[in-house]
Amino acid sequence: MELSLLWSCRFYGAVAFMELSLLGT
Repeated sequence: MELSLLWSCRFYGAVAFMELSLLGT
């Protein structure tokens, strides 16, 4: 398990969630 890969998934997941939240308003 690559820590960098895990953090990348979490980071991009958070970004995508924020973008969806902004678009949903």
